[in-house]
Amino acid sequence: LLNHVVDSLASSVDYAEYQDMKGLVQSLMNDYATANLLRTIPGESTLNQSAVKQLAKYVKIYAEKFAFPSTRNLAGVLNWCKKSDLVIFTTPEVKAELDVELLATAFNMDKADFNLRVITIESFEKVAYSDGNKYTPLAFICDRDIIQVYDTINTTSTFYNGERLTTNYFAHKHGIMAGCKFANGVVISLDDPTT
Repeated sequence: LLNHVVDSLASSVDYAEYQDMKGLVQSLMNDYATANLLRTIPGESTLNQSAVKQLAKYVKIYAEKFAFPSTRNLAGVLNWCKKSDLVIFTTPEVKAELDVELLATAFNMDKADFNLRVITIESFEKVAYSDGNKYTPLAFICDRDIIQVYDTINTTSTFYNGERLTTNYFAHKHGIMAGCKFANGVVISLDDPTT
């Protein structure tokens, strides 16, 4: 029974951290899209084979472009990153369609290492572009340093309630989570503008 209590505490802390991280990624995607760092797949309003091929092409293009100094970040400062430092945030539907071997080649990594660079998030909300329209994102390609996470407290404690003869368990996890405006990134979306 005690193991279930501790597992329940740990899973609730993990779930809360996942929700915070997902919110941070979505917020960064909105910020990058608003700052004209959104690329649509021309003529593709649904996820189909043609859109996936174009997405793979964009991933290869930006994997190369991010290696050169550019201002593809929110701060507008000159920055670059190595291919090995790039990550892709995407959904399960998009990940299932992507050719992992093709993308691994684009990043100059073997297939096993590349899977560590694709971070799956259950779903994305539409992102607002500077033209006022909202688009459906397929992927967010960015420097791995775009998300800064630091734990400050990660502990558990107990309290024995003598009146009820019970012990209460508490999990405490405090930390700092922020998006780095100096990291390069680009949002790739479908061409499905809505207001």
